[in-house]
Formats: sequence, structure tokens, C-alpha cells
Amino acid sequence: MSWDEARQSCAKAGKRLCTEDQWEKACKGPGNARFPYGNDFDAYRCNTEDGQGLDRALTEAGRFTQCRSSGYAVADLSGNVAEWTASDFGDNLSSKTLKGGAYDQSGPAVRCSARMKGLPTERKPTVGFRCCADVLQ
Repeated sequence: MSWDEARQSCAKAGKRLCTEDQWEKACKGPGNARFPYGNDFDAYRCNTEDGQGLDRALTEAGRFTQCRSSGYAVADLSGNVAEWTASDFGDNLSSKTLKGGAYDQSGPAVRCSARMKGLPTERKPTVGFRCCADVLQ
């Protein structure tokens, strides 16, 4: 779905798209890891290219049970689908930041710090979204 459709879906649920900083903190965990599960890429922990460099297919959320962020246990922050964030891509106000890579990527593209530029009107099978909520007072 497009960025605006993702934003509207989160709003309907009483939430919002995560900012890039929030998304990255959830991925890196308190230890500031390169990948949600640690510092070394493991092609079998998340839904990314496999160990032979072959693309996988999109799966339901949570299927790769070892693909959880250390410290926060947030699922699927590496691979499966890249995710829209609320953040602009640098100074380019017409582009939004995507995080997390997808099922057809590996290594550097699925690191917690990796980022991609997306046009808000684009719809791709490798792009989804995640909603965030504010802390209740």
C-alpha cells in the first residue's frame, strides 16, 4: 500500500507510523545491534535472501520466530517487507524513508541502520508498514 494508505490505516487503529528513529531503536535494541538478533548477518534468522542468495517469498508476520529484536522482542524488523516510516528521506520532502529490507534482500540492505527512499504514492509487494502508539500516561 502507499505511504498515505499506511498512515491512514494506522490512524484508524488509533496509532501512527513510526518515525525512522523509533523504528531503528526498536530494531537495534538496547545493545545497538546491527541486526535485530545481533551483529552478524544470519540468512536463516529472518525472511531475507537465503544462505545461497536466493529470494524467499513473503510470509505471515512472526513466522521466523528467531527474527526478534534483542531486548524488545519486536518481530520482523529485518526482511519480509520494507516498512514505511513517518520520516522524510533527508531533505527530500517528496520522499519517505523505508526501513527493514525485504524477502529478496540480504546483508547490508536488511541492517537496522539501512534505509531506502520511497515515493509516497508507490505500491510494491515488498513494502508494508508498522504502526506505533504513544505511551499511555
